[in-house]
Amino acid sequence: MEFSLQIDPHQWREVENLLHGIPGGVRKAAFRAIKNVLKMARHREARAITQTYTVSLKTARLALTTKEPRLHQVEIKGAVIARGKGVPLVEFQHKPRTLSHALRRRPKHGVAVRIFRKGGYRQIAGTFKERGRQTGRLFIGWRAMRGGRQVGRYPVHMLYGPSLPSMAEKVLPDIEDEIAKRLRERFLHEAEHLIWKALK
Repeated sequence: MEFSLQIDPHQWREVENLLHGIPGGVRKAAFRAIKNVLKMARHREARAITQTYTVSLKTARLALTTKEPRLHQVEIKGAVIARGKGVPLVEFQHKPRTLSHALRRRPKHGVAVRIFRKGGYRQIAGTFKERGRQTGRLFIGWRAMRGGRQVGRYPVHMLYGPSLPSMAEKVLPDIEDEIAKRLRERFLHEAEHLIWKALK
């Protein structure tokens, strides 16, 4: 999922008129503005994800990368890109937090998971929390059930929640206007900087 940052055509023409005496001025201003706001956009998108979902800020940031603008490309633009498959359920808020084997007995109704900040916990029957023997990573797992009983110890299925790209797509409408406003302000700031520099 890609969120692009580029200058509004109407504002581009306005700034181009302001910088008509500075060769390549409008392109420099656009390049610097997008590069600056790109960092803020990545952080703001990660923060918006954690305000809607119960994943950590670290998990959200790791899935977001930036595509830097290039001064000599035909259309100067940057992007924040969200990549990744379903996020392991263990990355969301859940209870009990203790590993299942450390409890006297496993939760009767399974592990309870909370995906959304504004939502409640939902118990998933037959699930448990353990640490992988080979990977050493924590996971919430599930064993196949038949007639209300476990079929056997294996195979163990690791459970996942929504992917980071789908989370980013959901929160983008809430932050698009804020980022667009910041980009407009930064574009004008960079244009003014070039004008003052040319007058010295």
